[in-house]
Amino acid sequence: MRVPNQLLVVALLATVAAGCSTGASVVGGPADAGTAVDTSIDVTDLGTPDVPGMDTPDVPVDVPVDVPVDVPVDTPVMDADVPTRCAANADCASDPGGPVCDTASGRCVACSAASDVCPSGRYCDDASHTCVAGCRDDGACTGATPSDGGTSADGSVGPGRRCDRVSRTCVECLANPDCPAGTLCVGNLCVTGCTLDSPCPTGQTCCTGACVDPLANIAHCGACDRRCAVPNGTAVCLNGNCTVGTCAAPFGNCDGDNANGCETNTLTAVAHCGGCGTACPVPANATAACTAGACGFTCNTGFADCDGNAANGCEVDLRTDLTHCGTCSTLCNPPNGTPSCVAGACAIAACSTGFGDCDANATNGCETDVRRSAANCGSCGRACEERANAFPGCLAGSCVTSCVMGFQDCNGVETDGCEVDLRVSATHCGACGRACNPSNATGSCASGVCSISRCDDGFADCDANPANGCEVNLRSDPTHCGSCSTACSVAGGTPACVAGVCGLATCSAGRGDCDRNATNGCEVDLTGDPRNCGGCGTACDVPNATAGCAGGRCTVATCAAGFGDCNASAADGCETSLTTSETSCGACGRACSLPNATPACRGGACAIGRCNDGFADCDGNAANGCETNTQTSVSNCGACGNACSLANATPACSGGRCAIASCNGSFADCNGAASDGCEVNVSTDSRNCGGCSRACSLPNTASAGCGAGACTVLACAAGFANCDGSAANGCEVNTTNDANNCGGCGTRCPSGVCREGACRSFGGGFETSDAPCSGCFNANAFTGTCGCPGGFATTFTWRVINDCAGRGTQIAASATFCGASATGEFGGGFQQDDPVGGGAGCRAANPYTGGCSCPGGYTRIGFRTLVRTSSGIIGSNPSLCVASGGARPSFGGAYQVDDAVPGGVGCRAGNPVTGGCSCPAGYSGSPLRVEVDSSAGFIASAVVLCVR
Repeated sequence: MRVPNQLLVVALLATVAAGCSTGASVVGGPADAGTAVDTSIDVTDLGTPDVPGMDTPDVPVDVPVDVPVDVPVDTPVMDADVPTRCAANADCASDPGGPVCDTASGRCVACSAASDVCPSGRYCDDASHTCVAGCRDDGACTGATPSDGGTSADGSVGPGRRCDRVSRTCVECLANPDCPAGTLCVGNLCVTGCTLDSPCPTGQTCCTGACVDPLANIAHCGACDRRCAVPNGTAVCLNGNCTVGTCAAPFGNCDGDNANGCETNTLTAVAHCGGCGTACPVPANATAACTAGACGFTCNTGFADCDGNAANGCEVDLRTDLTHCGTCSTLCNPPNGTPSCVAGACAIAACSTGFGDCDANATNGCETDVRRSAANCGSCGRACEERANAFPGCLAGSCVTSCVMGFQDCNGVETDGCEVDLRVSATHCGACGRACNPSNATGSCASGVCSISRCDDGFADCDANPANGCEVNLRSDPTHCGSCSTACSVAGGTPACVAGVCGLATCSAGRGDCDRNATNGCEVDLTGDPRNCGGCGTACDVPNATAGCAGGRCTVATCAAGFGDCNASAADGCETSLTTSETSCGACGRACSLPNATPACRGGACAIGRCNDGFADCDGNAANGCETNTQTSVSNCGACGNACSLANATPACSGGRCAIASCNGSFADCNGAASDGCEVNVSTDSRNCGGCSRACSLPNTASAGCGAGACTVLACAAGFANCDGSAANGCEVNTTNDANNCGGCGTRCPSGVCREGACRSFGGGFETSDAPCSGCFNANAFTGTCGCPGGFATTFTWRVINDCAGRGTQIAASATFCGASATGEFGGGFQQDDPVGGGAGCRAANPYTGGCSCPGGYTRIGFRTLVRTSSGIIGSNPSLCVASGGARPSFGGAYQVDDAVPGGVGCRAGNPVTGGCSCPAGYSGSPLRVEVDSSAGFIASAVVLCVR
């Protein structure tokens, strides 16, 4: 309970007076000097209500006290209440000065260093004993930001804050231990860094003040300052080891050694050209090279790569090749002669028949046609005589007359030369026998040209061509009716010209002159007019429809609603009701044929009548009928909604019962029971390696194994190969006779025949004689009999004549040739008779061309023989087709050579492969005996096949 202010003032004055009388300070200050002080106090407001109803109004009191008083100037009077003297905090429990006792001064204050009772976010200022903004300790900084002086907005707490007691602000750190591993305290902030005393997180190492992963850091790989670098590439650190990451183009790490980096330049390395492992092949007759990452080669001396095909290397011998003599594409092809190439220079072996090398110059070949050259007629140096109005000429090697321009030898008498002047002769105008007598006209000849003097009456020369005279009859020609420029024209019809006047002849197909008026022609389209359909006056009328006309026949233009012309017949109109017809429901031809159901048509829309056995309409959509096969549907097996689910398997539905479609992963159904699914793991079950009861015993293999649940081929038996890559059928291909894998996988024989691991298309030839010398006259070199090897068939047969067993008798015989189904090393053959009595023309056609010719890319070898016809014995010319460019594996060409008897010409037909009557090295001759006609009569000759 407070004392009334007035009483407190009186008490205070009394106390002051008492103090003055003793000479001591009121509040323990220094002794007073006894100075008189005016102690009148204005107590207008000395009290503040503390308890409602318990205080009285303040009353101004002026109490003059003229007594000496000692009032310390450092102790202001804040209230009329007297300050409490204290010795402990308990003395200040209810003191207005504060709850803490400042023992040094004996006063009650708000706070002290020993008793900091300031609220959160404030601390005790020891000088003023007041609470000011700032942090007191680390506890005040939990949840604070460094700049808010220790006071967070919401008062929440958070880890990792420290109180800087100098600045009284919250900071992130005061020393390194305050920061996480891998960071240091710098300027009261945790920044990335490390020292020996401040280690890095687990798995990292402190290198030059930074935490790094030595297993992956390229600058500190495996240890500090161990930097990764690889020649010609970019390095990476993998598990603490320096490795090659990527190579700089065009280098590659072809040896797999990280120490020397990307050591290989793939632009120039022959063993790694364009990429590691890509070795440049060494072609035939050449040295391998790598340039700009592409394989190439340099040809050996005397050889060249003329076809640009690296696979066959420098395939051409420039010293002997007729098509590349000395240099590529230098063709030894002297005009009218047989070429040769000697030491890389072209030469003439022989001139063709009818030509001669009269200037002795090989570069222009056999330049002179001795069949036509007047100076070299028949042979070099033989000149022809001159005739009147003529130049000397040569024909077929005999001298003839060549007339001066404008003259001609029309009587065929050589001695009078060219006796006719073709420029003016009416009987030989411009050419022998060309009389100047134009049709329907009178003609004349000038400068060798026949012209028209005048046309006969009623005719005209409308095309200005005197050759056909006055070709137009102006009285009847509708294109020139009455005059050359008058052409008759009738709309929709054919015009006529009668006595030089235009008229109508006939109407065009589909047109009619229904109004009988020629001036407007055939004015009606009989193909599309329903009033005149097919003929004038023929009108169309069809049931349930609007009629039309097309192609001259009545048609249905449009049907009445709900009807259709489904039989496309105008005779019965729109005969079909589209609202009920199951075959034309809603539209013609739209049959209600719903899948797996009996259909119905209702209101022009198809509906399901009922589902077929084993099917159901599980989606309720009539458009797709009974879409679900409950016999096979996994989700609707046996009935809609009945789904199958089996262990380790993909289920199936069979016959309306759940079954196994396929097993998952490496599982298999080895017991055949669907109820336990796929119960066996074939990747680990040794009794079922890759499949149930599957033992690793593979066909045609030298050795087999099993790995990861699959049987594998380790080695094939000789002559076999695993071309499909499947171990299931072992080494399935016999490479000795498989035309698609001949000698090795993927080697396909174009001919379709493979023997002993090599492609073949030529099976040799043989000769059989007719009676009385019937039998095998010359056997096939490949079989030793008069028959074809296995896989080959007779492709064609020559008919020839030979001397049966040297009896001097001409016996008919057959030379038969064996080939494959397609061209390859052998291009077939044919036979042509001489055009004389009984000759068959193309006696035997080439099966590969269908006529008496060779396929493209093959060279013809022509031979000579005799054949017997109904008119007697005549000459015939059989031929064979040899692949251009040289010998082939089993066929090295052919040639014909006569027996050494009178009339024989020796080498009658040379082999284009060798250039003479010989076989290439490594080939054997297989002769077929024939007889030929010669100057000495019939003699024996042989067509020799070169085989291997």
